[in-house]
Order: sequence, then C-alpha cells, then structure tokens
Amino acid sequence: MKDFIVGTAGHIDHGKTMLLKALTGIDADRLQEEKRRGITIDIGFTHLAVGPYRLGFIDVPGHEKFVKNMLAGVGGIHLVLLIVAADESVMPQTVEHFEICKLLGIPRGIVVLTKKNLVEEDLLSLVEEEVRDLARGSFLEESPIVHVDSVSGDGIEQLKEVLLKEVRELEKDQGSHRSQNMVFRLPVDRVFSMKGFGTVVTGTLWSGSLQKEALIAAYPQNKPGKVRRIEVFNQEEPQAFSGQRTALNLTGMERVQLERGTILSHPDCFSPSYHLDAKVQLLEDTPKPLKHRSPIRFHHGSGEWIGRLYLLEKDPVLPGGLAIVQIRLEQPVVCMPRDHFIIRRYSPLRTIGGGIILDNAPSKHRKKELPQVLSSLQKLDRSLVGDVPRGDLALVEFLVQSKGWRGILLPELVS
Repeated sequence: MKDFIVGTAGHIDHGKTMLLKALTGIDADRLQEEKRRGITIDIGFTHLAVGPYRLGFIDVPGHEKFVKNMLAGVGGIHLVLLIVAADESVMPQTVEHFEICKLLGIPRGIVVLTKKNLVEEDLLSLVEEEVRDLARGSFLEESPIVHVDSVSGDGIEQLKEVLLKEVRELEKDQGSHRSQNMVFRLPVDRVFSMKGFGTVVTGTLWSGSLQKEALIAAYPQNKPGKVRRIEVFNQEEPQAFSGQRTALNLTGMERVQLERGTILSHPDCFSPSYHLDAKVQLLEDTPKPLKHRSPIRFHHGSGEWIGRLYLLEKDPVLPGGLAIVQIRLEQPVVCMPRDHFIIRRYSPLRTIGGGIILDNAPSKHRKKELPQVLSSLQKLDRSLVGDVPRGDLALVEFLVQSKGWRGILLPELVS
C-alpha cells in the first residue's frame, strides 16, 4: 500500500473531528479535556484504507487560541480537507487555516461542506459560492466540493471516491515521492512513556526511511539513541517510509530530553543553526508593514521558535509583499533549503506570513556584504522554482560558494 497524509483545516465547531469519525470510525479527540469541553485542543490522528492507498489523517483544532497546535500537525501533509459548516459559511479560522495551507505549499485539497442537513439547498449553493471566492487563484480554485452530513453519513461515500481520485493525481506527481530518496527526517509531535516500553515519540515521516534497530539522533542537541520498535498506523513494522504516520519506541533517550519540535534523523547529519536566510511572503491582510528586526514566532515542522526578522533589501515590507530576509532565532533549529515555514506576530498572536528556506546555516550579514548576498540569494530563489535537478545543482553551487575559503562540511550539504 502507498501512504499519503491528509490534514483537516477550518473554523472551530465546523465538524472536522466528526467528519473524520464518519470517514474512519475513529474519534481523533484523545484528551479527556477535549471530550469534556466538546472541542479539539490538540492534533489528533486516524487512518483509512482507500483503494490501494493508506491515508493517515491529522485532525487539527479550529479555535484561534490553538493555531500553534494546528501548525504542529500540518507541516507534512500532502492533501488538505478544508472543512466549512454549511450553516455558518466562511469564518475567521477558515481563512487563517486556508492561508497557512497556501504558505506551506500544500499541493492539493478538497473542500467539504459539512452539516448540509441544517440548511436549504439554495443556502448550500451560496456557501459553495463563498468558498469558491475564497479559493480563487489558489491551489483550491479547481478543487472538488463535497457536501456531507457526518451524523447520517450522507455524502461520506462520495467523499471517499473523491479522496481516491485526488490521491491518484498526487501519485502521478513524481515530486511527491522524491522525499523517499532524501535523508530521514521526522519532526516529533508527541512524546510519552509506556510501561514496559519506555520512551515513545510520534510524528509524520517527512523524508527518507528508517529501520528497526537503527541508530538515530535527536536535534538540535544531536542526542544519540536507538530505534527499538516501529509502528506505522498502529501496526508494528520493520521499516517506516516518508508519508507515514510513525511511532517509535526509543532507547538511550529519556522523555524529558525530547519535546514537540525535536527533529529525529541520522547521527551527525545536521548542523543546527540560529540563523536562516529565507524568502518571506506577507499576507494581504497583515495589519501593518513588517519592519526591520521585528520580533516573530517562527513555525517549522512541529515546533515554534522565538526570533527576529532582519530585512536584507526592503524596510518595511508592505502587506502582501515579498522580501529576502534573515531570521535570527533564540534557539538553534534544524531546517533544510526548500523547507516551508510560517511566521506569526510575537504579540498579539496572529499569522502574518510564511516562506521558504534558502540557506539553512548562513553567517550574520554585514552591511557592506548585502549587495552580493542579495544577488546570490535571489539567483538561488529563481533556481529552486521548477526543475528539481537544476535546483539541486544550483543549491550545491550556492552553498559551496557562500562558504568561500573556509570550505563546507558534508552535513551542511545534506538535502
């Protein structure tokens, strides 16, 4: 079976968890507080076999206070279900979640109008039109729209058929499986202990593969450990591959040494960095221009880091604008060129944009160096769009040239 990850997105109480339960028979709300309050607080997981595919679903909270948790789950998904309740239509977190999905470069999606039984047909058509307006010009512009009632099950079988069709289209995109040949990376989204087993972590395997008994490391600390047991979609397996929801039973690592945002990979494979050069895109509705040295919250993988954004070419960056920047963080992070990220205001909390990593371990740039640095980063940015082999070659050339006479270590060339 081939595996793909599907994520939900949408406003609170629009029926994301109920829909997944109707689809898979599994309640993704696992916390007692979630069941008591009747809302999703943290990311949840379930899965379903559709034709020759196994789909792992990531359910995300829709409340504005839990966007941080939502971001911890959507980084590795291949397809999104944008869920809109027919009795409320497009709401604030519908828009915010949709913008996040665009900034993360999620390639495909399906719009699901839930609670269809609560409205008349003419209102259902009006909501569909409002969603089309929201999606115009985006990756969801031509996406299918499915109407469902999760309580009665009306429309669920149709949604499964549409899911099968969309996943087949994903499979045709060879780029979606390029990650199989890349270095193993798993951003940790849960850490817990099990009696008789010890430390267990879960996450979506972003790239590469991992075998039982393999030696691994937890970054940014480069803490060594070993894989004692692997489970994929709740079944023990000898090996895990990219695109799979994976649980790892680890030895040599204590629970207190791991946290959400930790990256698991091969030992001595990465050089964590406090600095990142990147291209940033601000949202059109960002309340005010972004100034030099603005404090931000940087979201990558399953983690969040505090830092500042240093503008290398424009000051300020206007809403909707693009800019080449350097992000300087308070703690080191493991990223790779081409990785997508989200930035939020430090306070008050609000998503303001996102972007793509260009250089994952640059030095601090001095003012006199900026013209040459900007020229190189802009050239690299252009090269990373489109043809993958050409982008790989341009990336290696950039990294080697940027280090100059100092040379570059193999871990710095991992891609």
